[in-house]
Amino acid sequence: MKKLFLPLLFLASALQAYACTFPTDSFCRTLEQFSERDIFTAEIIASDEDGITVAVLDRIRGTGIPDTVRIWDGTDWECNGTFSLAAAMIGEVGETHVLMADKITTIENDWDVIGDYRWVNPWLYTPSLKVEGELVKGFISGLSDAPPEYNINEMAYANLRDELVASGNCANIVSTEEASLAKDIKALNPFSNYLEVQLPEGIDCDYLHLYSLQGQLLREKRRVVALSQRLATNELPGGVYLLVVGYGDARRAVRKVVKME
Repeated sequence: MKKLFLPLLFLASALQAYACTFPTDSFCRTLEQFSERDIFTAEIIASDEDGITVAVLDRIRGTGIPDTVRIWDGTDWECNGTFSLAAAMIGEVGETHVLMADKITTIENDWDVIGDYRWVNPWLYTPSLKVEGELVKGFISGLSDAPPEYNINEMAYANLRDELVASGNCANIVSTEEASLAKDIKALNPFSNYLEVQLPEGIDCDYLHLYSLQGQLLREKRRVVALSQRLATNELPGGVYLLVVGYGDARRAVRKVVKME
């Protein structure tokens, strides 16, 4: 009986570890999914069992962000065991981080305070990046299962900030793989009433998206089969837009396109 029990125990442990292992989205992909979150750069000045307190150094996105911000622990969730959403996981006192946090509008925990901030899931997403000098470090852009050279894990803080302030997202900050895919896409640029897109052969395309620079989805086409595609744009004003081509395995390519007045 003992001989049977030990393999079963090992199998159960392995299944639990596997069930709780998820690919983590980069900071840029996290921002796509949670575009309403405030973003600010701050130094951690205090930490306790319920959260952290930070001094805001730079307000990147959001209104009404005070000089001192309290970030409370988030609501724990379970995956064959409790995963803590402790705000202390962000870093140590004295460190500076770019933070993407939820403003608390409803009470979920005894410690929540309306108007403060709640820490969010760091197991599936990347809601913070560490600032060291003039650099920002962390999983900025790319794919969690891609080779390291395809991902962006370090860049100038000023460049990241300028992109977030200018567009509200970081669609122009793409990994090496995403940039390579974009080179193979031919688009009529500038365009007028229609945006003509020629897709590369040998790569299956899942969707075409056309975004404003503010991140608003304006046009969408799914189940793309033909290599030649057309998006109607006659009702859109002249200006700069972002064409996003999605492939399998969560890959995508991003191109700036311009509509004539």
